[in-house]
Amino acid sequence: MNARSVPVLDIGRLEHDRERFVAELGGAYREYGFCCLQGHGIPDALIDAAYAAFRAFFELPEAIKLRYRVAGDGGARGYTPYKTETARDAQHADLKEFWHIGRELPPGSPYGEPGGNSRPMCQNSLRSACCASLAVSVLYGV
Repeated sequence: MNARSVPVLDIGRLEHDRERFVAELGGAYREYGFCCLQGHGIPDALIDAAYAAFRAFFELPEAIKLRYRVAGDGGARGYTPYKTETARDAQHADLKEFWHIGRELPPGSPYGEPGGNSRPMCQNSLRSACCASLAVSVLYGV
């Protein structure tokens, strides 16, 4: 049996091998729903701080986490609790919870934004550790 692994892509290839990188990125999203990126230049300390901030958030009681659920956007921003999503053709809801961050667009952007990022949590450790630098670096790179 062949062991499959999630693709690891070097985001630096956007500069010199964009077409192939984008094709591989799309393939990873279609097959796995995600991929790992390397070569992004984000300092390990910033990544560690983001993991610590998210770990602290997900250890909070459910009632507190639900304050950061953004109603009506299908989990596109903020907190999404367990059993909220169901994979296509699945009979049971997913056993995962997550926090979704999107890029920040200026007011009046023609690209719009589905409600913006949830602010209360991002104001503190996540805003500095993740929203401002980590997510922006990756999202603008892709």
